[in-house]
Amino acid sequence: MKKNIFYLLLLMPLLAFLGSCDDKDEIVFDHELPQFELKENAILLEVIMPQGTGASEKLYIAGAFNGGEEAVGQPEWCLEKAANSDVKWGIYLNHATFKDGKTLADGFCFVSDKQGVERTVKNEDMLHTLNVGVGTRTNVTVSRWEAYFAEEPEEIPHDGYAIYVEDNSGWDALALYAWGDAEFAGGWPGMQVTGTKTIGKVTYKYFDTGEASKGMNVNLIFNNNNGGKQIEGDGLPLSWTATITSTSQILNMNR
Repeated sequence: MKKNIFYLLLLMPLLAFLGSCDDKDEIVFDHELPQFELKENAILLEVIMPQGTGASEKLYIAGAFNGGEEAVGQPEWCLEKAANSDVKWGIYLNHATFKDGKTLADGFCFVSDKQGVERTVKNEDMLHTLNVGVGTRTNVTVSRWEAYFAEEPEEIPHDGYAIYVEDNSGWDALALYAWGDAEFAGGWPGMQVTGTKTIGKVTYKYFDTGEASKGMNVNLIFNNNNGGKQIEGDGLPLSWTATITSTSQILNMNR
């Protein structure tokens, strides 16, 4: 009898909690919370992206209503990352810009410039369909990117640390000069690219720095092999990955 009373006492808080819940109450998770303001003249899609989607990726919506693949790369179909969320992107859509009388009900998907087209968890084609009007907000979830299912690239043996670079400079040649704790690159303009490696949809150039340079801090200067152009990055540990851009800076440096 005492044991039954004990179990009843344990259950009472739970029963009280369940009794206080309204059947109409809806549980909303953090990643589902609104991140963008509504607009009276636009459809708002707030898109929950899968883990591993980088803040620097360019994400597009593509469907029958905007030309499908033709929309990829067009700024008007590019999603905006939410300022206060690492998983949500948003886009405002206007019926007036839709082609050939098509709507979201005719199907659409999302595309990443780095990780390819959206896929289902079973690696099947994904096509969302929505029948929504202007002035509304709708959550849409992307489960996987095409790159998730890609085979792991063959591991490349390196001579010590390697610096991987996504080279968007447009230069005909790329060299790396280093000064500081180590001078693994030799005299100016420095060392040439050791090789390339494709990860997902991005082909990186890499420089092997040598085992002796492990743990040292250096100043890096990427240049067009003594052609008068250069991009500097001061004090980067050798384990950083640098992205070269045409705007004379290093972006997306991730360990």
